[in-house]
Amino acid sequence: MSHDREKLPSSITIVDDPIANLQLLSTILVKHGYQVRCFSFEQISLVKVEELKDLILLASSDDPERSYAFYQKLRNDPLTRQIPVILIDPSEQTLAQIQAIAVGSADYITKPFHHVEILTRVENQLKILHLQNQLQDCRIQLQQEIFDHDTTKRALKRSQKDFREIEECTNALLNAIPDKIFRHHIDGSFLDIKGKSADLILPREALIESNLRNLPMPEALKADLLERIRTAVETGETQTFEHELAKPDGIFIYESRFVKSGADEAVCIVRDITERQRMEAALQQANLELERLANLDGLTGIANRRRFDEYLNREWLRLAREQFPLSLILCDVDCFKQYNDTYGHLEGDKCLQQVAKVFAAVVKRPADLAARYGGEEFALLLPNTDLSGAIVLAEQARLAIKCLCIRHDTSSVGAYITLSLGVASTIPIVGSQPQVLISAADAALYKAKYEGRDRMCADKTKG
Repeated sequence: MSHDREKLPSSITIVDDPIANLQLLSTILVKHGYQVRCFSFEQISLVKVEELKDLILLASSDDPERSYAFYQKLRNDPLTRQIPVILIDPSEQTLAQIQAIAVGSADYITKPFHHVEILTRVENQLKILHLQNQLQDCRIQLQQEIFDHDTTKRALKRSQKDFREIEECTNALLNAIPDKIFRHHIDGSFLDIKGKSADLILPREALIESNLRNLPMPEALKADLLERIRTAVETGETQTFEHELAKPDGIFIYESRFVKSGADEAVCIVRDITERQRMEAALQQANLELERLANLDGLTGIANRRRFDEYLNREWLRLAREQFPLSLILCDVDCFKQYNDTYGHLEGDKCLQQVAKVFAAVVKRPADLAARYGGEEFALLLPNTDLSGAIVLAEQARLAIKCLCIRHDTSSVGAYITLSLGVASTIPIVGSQPQVLISAADAALYKAKYEGRDRMCADKTKG
């Protein structure tokens, strides 16, 4: 066998519905020199099996049964049986079904994707495939040489050397992968250890001479791990367990997956998911922050119209069921166009920000909502508040704005910024729409403006 370094196979097939789901994964692989082909499950059924080679990335998250059926088809066809498969974000059901066919024949990648992990797992599978091809070449060569009796002994000796080299390379690959791989007896004894830095709390040499029961770990954790080894061996069902492990450099989170590998043995694949958990938590926090920002008015910092509409619809339905009142105050800054024309838009923005602060201070209950309704209009939504309570709050807001003493020399009302307010209240009726409350408050606001502004008018309506 030649010992020159050969080019590794690099043709990768991605199967998913829809194909766009794995665009990021395809981009990563193409960027690193791999030839990538993407198919939907419908398209892949039309592809000849001879064209499927090197490596398949199989999505498994949307329809586990469809992914399992395609995987089973690959394993039943002699032409595709040896093609390595990496599952993309597999479900527990998919993993259990596939491992029931052939333990350890497939790797898996979970979301969110990490570039280094993706490339490492793809390269490992391609290297293993390359070594398997070398092994097959050795077998063919051996068969040819055996026909010649005079070279049988020499061929056997050379093949044994090649087998040893392949075994060493395979072990080196297994020891380099990020996961830790432990082979256990059903009683907890360590039979074999693979994977990069496979020692978790003891050196590798000490672990191979030990039993899980004797490790310096919490007794409850050891009991859980031993129970999953026993269950995997006795039932043949894959066992998955997430747990924390305290180490000198901190607390880490691991995912341990137990798979039966013999009559009284199980393989445990341990994956460090600490960073994945941290990133998922950070992503969740970022999404919450984005949602919060999406509900705020960018200028004033109080709720925006989108948040107002959502909250009004939700409270309308709730109070219709409970039969309690809902009140609305619509407010308009008097002569605000003249204020902008006189002092400029920057000063107009500052004025609206001061008005918004007053509204935010006026509503004191957690259920009440102050929102910018549009332009110089504001809204106060008051669940479980009747008309008299809303009138009191509206007067407080009107007087508080006057106390700001924001100069307005071109106002037709007075020397300072003032408010006109319309108040409406109702007990919502099931099947009715909240627009009836908005229309009543808007009519009251129009009345306040018509009667000279800087005042509050109220209009009670039935839901």
